[in-house]
Amino acid sequence: MPVFQFAASGTLGSGGSSLAPHRDAETLSQKETLLRSFGVKQVILPGGGPTRWPCGEDLTLRIEDLFARLTPVAQSDAHDALLQKVSQHAEAMHRGHQPAELVERLIRKTIADSLPDNDSRLTDVRAEALLTLSAAMSHLGRPLEARDASRQALELAQRLPSSWRGLALARSAVILQDLGEYEAAMENCEQALSVIHPFQQDLESLELDMKVSGTKGQLLTYWGLGGPDPSRSLEALRLLEHARQCAQKIDARRRHLGEPEEPRNAAYLFLWHALHAPGQAAEAWQNAWAAAEKLDLSRTSQQYLLRHRWLAVYRSMLVEGKAPGWMHDAEDLGMPGSGWLFGTALKYRGTWHAFEGRAQAASDDFDNAVRQFRHNHEGISLFDFFAATTSLQAGESLQPLDPDRSAAFFQQALALFEQCEVHQSWFSGRPFAGSIWKERTRARMAGRECMENPQLHYPY
Repeated sequence: MPVFQFAASGTLGSGGSSLAPHRDAETLSQKETLLRSFGVKQVILPGGGPTRWPCGEDLTLRIEDLFARLTPVAQSDAHDALLQKVSQHAEAMHRGHQPAELVERLIRKTIADSLPDNDSRLTDVRAEALLTLSAAMSHLGRPLEARDASRQALELAQRLPSSWRGLALARSAVILQDLGEYEAAMENCEQALSVIHPFQQDLESLELDMKVSGTKGQLLTYWGLGGPDPSRSLEALRLLEHARQCAQKIDARRRHLGEPEEPRNAAYLFLWHALHAPGQAAEAWQNAWAAAEKLDLSRTSQQYLLRHRWLAVYRSMLVEGKAPGWMHDAEDLGMPGSGWLFGTALKYRGTWHAFEGRAQAASDDFDNAVRQFRHNHEGISLFDFFAATTSLQAGESLQPLDPDRSAAFFQQALALFEQCEVHQSWFSGRPFAGSIWKERTRARMAGRECMENPQLHYPY
């Protein structure tokens, strides 16, 4: 892209040629529109150094006040190489090409070696690195560390254009959602949405709109589980459909540059159907799978879709007391490859096996699921909570089929819930409230009914 500059009169030029020479007292919003029409994100002001255009700002200042609103950035090869390096790690993890454990190590090393706190020229690179580190911690089931990194990124984002603040707020909302702190997550989503300009259709604005709308949609999808207010789930569906439309526009602009965004957003949309309308999820599955087969180059979204389809079976049994009518053969449903996606799918399939009276197959799936969650991580993580809820479900499902095995799973669940509660301050949001889950476990061990099944409010 050519370097554009403002002449002393305020005209915009490139390589000596004049572009739309508005010589009167124009506003910056008019100038911004002109720049956007050429896809310009960097300008040079008379007497000033290179600057980054504050995309997404609602600018109404006059042109002579531009100096005060633009943030100078280093235009060195080192800066660009660092930003590209961090962004590539983030994208590789997002697409499933690099494991989160590796990305965590690489990003921590980059921060320690190349991103000093006191170098303002690298603020954007440091913010990107912290956002990537936060995402890696979420993937690893370590929400407290993820929250710390996102808070640091959000602090840095205050010094950068508003799009950075929107991204940092969206990342923070995802973490708060993982912690079950839905009210705080919603507040962050609303703040993130406030920096989006609905009439701007440049690529950066579309990407921010897609990410924030998708985040809020998924939050409302979870928050609406088992609740008395149906408006949350309906608003979630609207937002997820909007995010997918944004993804389609982004993919059309990129034209095969990089991997498409639509399959991931289609998977989020199917997740809504799996949780809120499992009996009617067949058509949503077909639409999501068609997008994944056609566009998903890394096959990452296909792994999520396979897990979500088993989730739909599980939710149907949990809420309606039966498997969905569209389910004919378990072999046709497939299974995701490994990790927490595989573990949760095993939990759902084990519940279905028990529902069909196959105690040994159910027990094998539940055991394997717990191994997936407990394998190869240090300390206590969110995956230990997954293991605890799986053990509770195993105890309940096997109770009429194999009482001894059921009792062992109940004991395992109780021990894991208590272990999580002792070691993690995040064990507090309503879906993760230890007292509710432990009360349920103890009651079922004693053969008593409980007033509430916390699994109804729990998205995993």
